[in-house]
Amino acid sequence: MAFGAPRGVTPRGDTSTVRLVTLAKASVLDGKLQLVELLGRGSFGDVWGVIRLSDRKRFAAKILRSELIEQDEIVRRFDRERRCGSLVRSKYVAPVHEAVTAGLGPLYLVTDWYRGETLLARLAREKYLSFGEAAPIVEDLLLGVDAVHKAGVIHRDLKPANVFLARRRGGLLRAVVLDFGVAK
Repeated sequence: MAFGAPRGVTPRGDTSTVRLVTLAKASVLDGKLQLVELLGRGSFGDVWGVIRLSDRKRFAAKILRSELIEQDEIVRRFDRERRCGSLVRSKYVAPVHEAVTAGLGPLYLVTDWYRGETLLARLAREKYLSFGEAAPIVEDLLLGVDAVHKAGVIHRDLKPANVFLARRRGGLLRAVVLDFGVAK
């Protein structure tokens, strides 16, 4: 199963035999990305903090669970996330820098590694945000959604779990739109 491959996409050959892979800290993906920290778990995969071995730069890798690789609809959704995420260029949208969306072994997307928390986690902890706290988040989201729409993409799943409040220098936050798995 090969997909169109804009920038940084590495399709792999035959998918008739899937190799189940156990990933752990210090594992290396495709000889180039070392897993250093498990950042989160979702229904379709895990997000790891990784270091690119060639230049020691830090990224996050969203890795599809190996038991889901043979489920065509899930792999199509994962590739849709790759396609849509690679179209949008905005500091308010998580970019897809590189992806492996077909073939043997782990399928993954490489994006920026943000420090912070989701809007969902923040709301669970604080319940309410003041206008002064909410206004910059809403402004960032509007700028992110505007960039998504200008790229011809409709997110279709904008919710607190898909908004990341990334910490920047000086303690400032920037809201970043994540997860294009159901986008069109």
